[in-house]
Amino acid sequence: MSLRSLAFLAAIAGCLTAPSIATAGSDAKVFRPAVHTNQHAFYGVSVEDERCTLAVKLHYFAPKAKYPAGTVYRFRAKVSFTRGGSLFTRTFTNNRPGNRVQYYPHNTTRAGCWARNNTKIKSIQVVSCGGSKCKLPKLR
Repeated sequence: MSLRSLAFLAAIAGCLTAPSIATAGSDAKVFRPAVHTNQHAFYGVSVEDERCTLAVKLHYFAPKAKYPAGTVYRFRAKVSFTRGGSLFTRTFTNNRPGNRVQYYPHNTTRAGCWARNNTKIKSIQVVSCGGSKCKLPKLR
């Protein structure tokens, strides 16, 4: 197991064992092999639900070789859940190498509050492109 995976598991273990009155459910998943796009490795996702809002954290590694001065990558992700429902993140950017975490809250109230007790992660998909104005491929 890599140092990166161990650090992710330690962080998740701390989150999942910390007491929380408001949190109804949570899940974390380490992906082996990682989900790759443009040589960036998305190796984990964690989700917590608070009533109708899902708090998602995407954990990924951005390789140093892909980041000469001024380089920017754009990403978008889809997280699917075992009881149905999917979450699409907003487009996010990265301009630095190393281990990164992208946080995304998603309120499902208007969609019937499907997030409540639906935090079991089924899969993730990630698309990316290089450049601040590049066009991201569509997620299905």
